[in-house]
Amino acid sequence: MPYEQPIEMMLADLKRPWTDGKPLFDRIVGVQGNSTGRGDMPMEYLAVHSSLPEGEASHVKFTLQSKNDLYVNFEQAIYRDERDSLRFSYPADHPLAAEFDEQVVRLLREYKGDGEYLSVHYPDEPDARDDAPDATALVLFASAGGSIGETLFD
Repeated sequence: MPYEQPIEMMLADLKRPWTDGKPLFDRIVGVQGNSTGRGDMPMEYLAVHSSLPEGEASHVKFTLQSKNDLYVNFEQAIYRDERDSLRFSYPADHPLAAEFDEQVVRLLREYKGDGEYLSVHYPDEPDARDDAPDATALVLFASAGGSIGETLFD
C-alpha cells in the first residue's frame, strides 16, 4: 500500500483514547524513522500531516553500523528474561502477527567487515519485505535508550 495509508492508520490509532482515556499521541516526545532513500518520503509526510515532534534528529540513516546496532539489540530483546520490561513479545493472535512472522523469518543474516557487523536484509525476491522487522528494531532500540513509551519509532 502507499506509505500515506499506513501513516494515516498509525495516526488514527495514536489519537484513540488509551486505557486511561488519554490518547498516546499526546505522550510522544520523539519520532524516528528510516531515512535511507525512499525512507524520507514517509518522514516528510509525517512532518506535514501531523503535529508529532519530527525533526532532523528523527531521520535515521540505515548504514552497516546502524543496522548492526538495531538488529543486535533486536536479538537481545527477544532472548531477555520473561520478566524483563525490555523483552520483546507480541500477541500471536494480532491480525498482523502472521505477516510480521513471515517477514522476520525470511530475513537474511550475514556478518560483514571481518565478522564484526551483523547485516540483516530481506532476500532478493519480488514479494520480500523488511518493513515490520525494521520498524520493530527501531522501536526496540528506542526503548533500550530510555523508558518504554517515551519515544515512538516508526
